Amino acid sequence: CDLNAAAGFDGEAGGAGDRYKTFQMRNEVALYGGFDPSVGDVGWGDRDWVVNVTILSGDIGEPGLGLGEKKVRQLLAQVTDAFHLAAIYDLAVPEQLAWKVNVRGTENVVEFCRKASKLRTFVHFSTCYVSGRRTGTVLEDELQMGQGFKNHYESTKHEAEIIVRNAWDKVPTIVIRPAITVGDSRTGETNKFDGPYFGMILIDALKILQIPMPYLGDSLAEVNLVPLDYLVRGTVALWK
Repeated sequence: CDLNAAAGFDGEAGGAGDRYKTFQMRNEVALYGGFDPSVGDVGWGDRDWVVNVTILSGDIGEPGLGLGEKKVRQLLAQVTDAFHLAAIYDLAVPEQLAWKVNVRGTENVVEFCRKASKLRTFVHFSTCYVSGRRTGTVLEDELQMGQGFKNHYESTKHEAEIIVRNAWDKVPTIVIRPAITVGDSRTGETNKFDGPYFGMILIDALKILQIPMPYLGDSLAEVNLVPLDYLVRGTVALWK
């Protein structure tokens, strides 16, 4: 079985008519609109709902992921692949909270994976911003280069990846370092409007003024964005 450590899921949220929810709950069973890697179809819109996910409420900041000893023993004997996506990515997050979730949480997930007897792969979702204030070409093996960081999100994700790398000899690991993730490359669909979408929403709201929008900053500046479907396909290709 696969273990997916993810943050902020509300088991009561979502429904058959809500196309922006990945999960629905029916009779305490999670229904998931599946992604078929053989055809590369993320299927955000018109998808078939299949019973193939069980949602467990835990806390990666606690020992045993906050799941209880009985459930942990069961999972340690069953889990073959683990995906660690749980993190706080608010750029204004307080340091203590960022450390508990991003660093201590990663320690606990890695410790769980180290004990999982059938584990084949641990997929850790890091971020390209572990490079901090570095500029130019940054290679994947250049993690600890004395770089500074702009916020506690970057610094704690950097510390988390160090933990993951230090366990490579005991845990078979894949590290994913995405940039700013945006919606589907074909449809533009997204299940959350944060990050760069704040600016887009503002621009859309200002159109009622019917005045030309001034350029803010360098109009030719580049920004690191990655569409969700591309990220999913890339992750699946590396994992498989």
